[in-house]
Amino acid sequence: MARARSTDDRRSQLRLHATAGPTSGKSLVARLGSAGARFNDAEWATAVQWRLGIGGSPGPCRNANADGDCCGERVNPLPDHAVTCPRGPLRNILHNQVSDEVAAVVEECGARARREAFVAEFTAATGHDAFLDVWGFGKTGVTDLLVDVTIRHEAAERYAERGLADPEAAARQAVRDKMRRYPPTGGRNVTTFMAGGWGRLGSEAETLLTTLAGVAAEDDRRRGRAPAGRLSKWRARFDGILQRGVAACICSARAGLPGRPWRASGACGG
Repeated sequence: MARARSTDDRRSQLRLHATAGPTSGKSLVARLGSAGARFNDAEWATAVQWRLGIGGSPGPCRNANADGDCCGERVNPLPDHAVTCPRGPLRNILHNQVSDEVAAVVEECGARARREAFVAEFTAATGHDAFLDVWGFGKTGVTDLLVDVTIRHEAAERYAERGLADPEAAARQAVRDKMRRYPPTGGRNVTTFMAGGWGRLGSEAETLLTTLAGVAAEDDRRRGRAPAGRLSKWRARFDGILQRGVAACICSARAGLPGRPWRASGACGG
C-alpha cells in the first residue's frame, strides 16, 4: 500500500509540473464559445478529470488497429496508457490537428504555409525521404520555418523519472530526438513543436508562438491595425485541440471508437 501511495504521489507531482505553462489549460478558462474553447459535455468532463488526476477506468484497452486486433493492455485507474497507446487512429489524428493549427498560425502572420513539405537537404543527409510537418515562408520573420510536431506524454516511462525534477524533460528529449533525425543541414534547421499529454507545450513551441505573435503584431503596426491579442487566442486553440484529443483517446481506450460498441464476448470496440 505504501509503495502504491508513493507511486501515486510521484505521478501527482509529475502531473502538477506538466499541467503548468502558459498554454496548458488555456482553453478551459477562455471565454465561453471562443475558438478552441468549444467542448461537448463528455469532452469537458473527461478533460477536467484528466487534469485533476482522476477519471480512470480499470479494464483492458479497447483500442484496435485497422485489422480489428485489440490492444488488450490493462488500463489502470490512472489512464496514462490511453494517451500513449499506438493502436487506433486517434494519436495520428491529434498529431495532424496540432500540425494543421501550426500551419494556420503561420498563415495568420501573413506568411505561406505548406503541410508535409519535402526537404531535399534532410533527405540527402539521412538517406530517406524527409517530410516536415509544416514549412512556413514568404514573410519577413518567417522566411524558412521548418516545424516538426510531436506528441509526448510526460508520464511515459521514458520521461517520468526525469520529469519529477525537470518539467521540460519530455520536451528536451523531443528536441534531442529531432536533432538526431534532422541535424542542421544546408543552412536549414528544424523547430520542434512538442505538445504534452497534460497540455503543456515545450519551450521551443512556446518560443515559436511568441515569435510569430511578434511578426503578426509588427504587421498590424505597419498597416495601422489595433493589436489582436493573437498569442492568447492561439494558446487557447492549441490547448483545446489537446484537451479534446486526450479526452477522445481516453474514451476510446475505455470502450472503443463510437459506432462499434464493445461486446462482452471480448471483441474489441475499436
